[in-house]
Amino acid sequence: VQPVPPRSDPEPALIRQFRLPTARTFSLVGTARLSDAVGDSVIDGLVGRTNPLVTSATSSTRMPGNLLATASATLDNNPATVWMPGLGLDSDQGSWLDYRFRHPVTVNHLMMSVSSDAEHSRPTTVLVSAGGVTRTVAIPPIPVTAAPGSLTTVRLSFPAVTGPGLRLTFSKIAVRQQPSYETS
Repeated sequence: VQPVPPRSDPEPALIRQFRLPTARTFSLVGTARLSDAVGDSVIDGLVGRTNPLVTSATSSTRMPGNLLATASATLDNNPATVWMPGLGLDSDQGSWLDYRFRHPVTVNHLMMSVSSDAEHSRPTTVLVSAGGVTRTVAIPPIPVTAAPGSLTTVRLSFPAVTGPGLRLTFSKIAVRQQPSYETS
């Protein structure tokens, strides 16, 4: 099948046996794809995505079928590889990003690029957690931009948190209803 969610492979194992009347020579040709059903860290390890500060970047969910949308996409400064939690409010509300660092770090602000076009829901509140401390941070209102795929970067400042890991939980979402290929 076409590897586009929500479809899954109906035949994960393929066995075909037959007898030939005489000996023959064959070659095998095919395409191997990474499964989007595996976790962010597995995909990052297989494709060689690394970060000198972060030992792992994981997420609650990601956009189905998009292997570029792992949590590590939030660290590469490449707007073509953005993390998206998935489709619908159930995927968005409460979604999280989790980072594990090589050594404890102190964080008192984040630069966050947010989809600002009319097609995407956007977070309005993020919980920033490290070292047993959680800060509730309001994301300022972001004007809607005309171009699909537009990003707006906002600076989020908060009292410092320190720890060997950092979790961002998107606790409140401004929902935008858009038809998707599953509903159109």
